[in-house]
Amino acid sequence: WIFDDSLAEIGSQLSKNNYVVLDKFLGCDLAKTLYMELKKSHLAGELPETKQIMIGCPRMQQGSIGGLAGSTLAYKVDKYRDDYIAWYTGREKPCNWKTFPILLQRLDTLVSELERFVPELRGFEMNRSNAMATCYPGKRARYIRHCDNTSKVSNGRVMTAIYYANPKWKVGDGGELRIYEPAKAINGRESRTSPLVDIQPFLDRVILFFSDERVPHEVLPANLQRYAVTLWYFNKKERELSIEKDNNFKKCMETLQNANTKKSNSISSENKEEQEDKQKKICKSQMWELD
Repeated sequence: WIFDDSLAEIGSQLSKNNYVVLDKFLGCDLAKTLYMELKKSHLAGELPETKQIMIGCPRMQQGSIGGLAGSTLAYKVDKYRDDYIAWYTGREKPCNWKTFPILLQRLDTLVSELERFVPELRGFEMNRSNAMATCYPGKRARYIRHCDNTSKVSNGRVMTAIYYANPKWKVGDGGELRIYEPAKAINGRESRTSPLVDIQPFLDRVILFFSDERVPHEVLPANLQRYAVTLWYFNKKERELSIEKDNNFKKCMETLQNANTKKSNSISSENKEEQEDKQKKICKSQMWELD
């Protein structure tokens, strides 16, 4: 993928469609090895008989909906997403990685080389997130439609890269990544966009797409266990500002909650929820609007 003609074609597809699909990214042998590494890491945290192995390797836990920096505003997840996630650097010795670091290196190289062909990746200092490994456990697990970044949220994400590790996956197993029309194409009303394409999570497949409103997307209900690795490439300066806003939001909420602590004992649970919603609106209005 790092030859100029391939990079030029990938850049062209991103410019034209806002996303591009790349197959056979690692090769069959490495792809199968990576699948086994992800599965072993997942099972180490799920099965009672494996609780004592791979101690120190992060366990997958149920995902949440993050705020600007992806760490706050964790809403009830049953309405939004059903996956289990863990964050990795690729350097965790207890995880016994062999192929995982190779994947990260190749994705980093690809995105770095694409700077020459994709204007959106130029003109700022770029860094990336740790790798988010996910497992959708089957049973119709899904993730509702969303954008990874928006002009309102401005969390710094510029490019999203997803790698799929699902051997023997076939059409009909669900779990497709559904991409919608760009939100801005209809004045930002994302809820009314139409589906463009459903992308199967086949083994050794990578999808790159712009993280902003150009690519609203969702994960359709999966009937089988579905593994993926996601990376986000950031505008470093914008990312730092978003983290600062997240921290300010936390402080604002803590201040309001402390001020109302004395009242809380005499308020019903329903009124407490209303009060918390009001507090969130006050804090958001001071700093930013969530999409």
